[in-house]
Amino acid sequence: MLKEINEQPERAAAILNYLEEKENLSDILPLFKKARPAYLIGSGSSYNACLIGSYYLNHLAGLESYPVVAGAFNELFKTVKANRDIFILVSQSGETKDVINVLNRLENDQASSLVAIVNVLGSSLHLRVKRHIPLLTGVEISVPATKTFLNQVLIFLALANKIAVLNGHKAPVPARVWKSLPGLIKTTIDRARSELLPLARTLKNKKYLPFLGHGISYGACQEGALKFKEITYIPCEAMYSSEFKHGPLAVISPEDWVVFMSTKQDARMTISHVNEIACRRGKIALLGPAVESFKLNSDFYFEIPSDNYYLSPILSAVAGQVLAYLVSQELGLDPDQPRNISKTLTVD
Repeated sequence: MLKEINEQPERAAAILNYLEEKENLSDILPLFKKARPAYLIGSGSSYNACLIGSYYLNHLAGLESYPVVAGAFNELFKTVKANRDIFILVSQSGETKDVINVLNRLENDQASSLVAIVNVLGSSLHLRVKRHIPLLTGVEISVPATKTFLNQVLIFLALANKIAVLNGHKAPVPARVWKSLPGLIKTTIDRARSELLPLARTLKNKKYLPFLGHGISYGACQEGALKFKEITYIPCEAMYSSEFKHGPLAVISPEDWVVFMSTKQDARMTISHVNEIACRRGKIALLGPAVESFKLNSDFYFEIPSDNYYLSPILSAVAGQVLAYLVSQELGLDPDQPRNISKTLTVD
């Protein structure tokens, strides 16, 4: 897992270079010329990437988009329209059974509107969907997704940026920001491995750990909580931070810890939700950009190296990967082969 975390700057550069070449998306971008709903469909970490991706497509491209858990899609959406809606199927392995079930339903009537985001070329998803975007991460052996999750998010960000340009707008994320991203990811990893160690030693004995985020940070919190559950076996719950006061706040006792992820732009809402925990004498760990109120209102603060709204959840999620890894090592657990789960899930 640590090897694959450390490969992320290089793998991010690879996918960004691939997406920069116009011919590599020439058969996909025309699907988005007309505004129509897009369904982002995945399971596990791939679904969490879809959560963040839906923000990118809605905010940057003005594209109506919905993240959907693959296992629920066939029940929730019985009236999707052939050749009008877009369906983006996301799977590291290309064999995820819940995603393949969606493909089985859609491939006849909606084949022209399907796009696959997949890592394993030659997989069922790759071979059966005409349009695909490769993740270009190389083999990911560790069961917890790290570099594949990251590149899924980057693909959604690049798609949103290109769709905005396609529709006649200035690129929301300029080229200089793209070029800085691999370096920012590396800086986050390098600093997190040392700076998050004290927090890891504190959290290793916790029996319950909420991850809370507002807006675009919610998907990063979902991924952070998933990494913790997978490799530390600590029960975690990721929630939209404004929802925590609607019942779950009852579980907070003095000295309980809560992990927040936030952007600079959402600082006001984040601090409001932080204070709901603090006034119950709960402890706050906050992963976010350089904001004075973050430093003043948290018991542990890790500064991510960018305050760009669209990059913040990416860097927070990477810091969350490192934190989960450090806690697993403090507990003496093997993060590569968590109990009860496997890399590819091919059962219903």
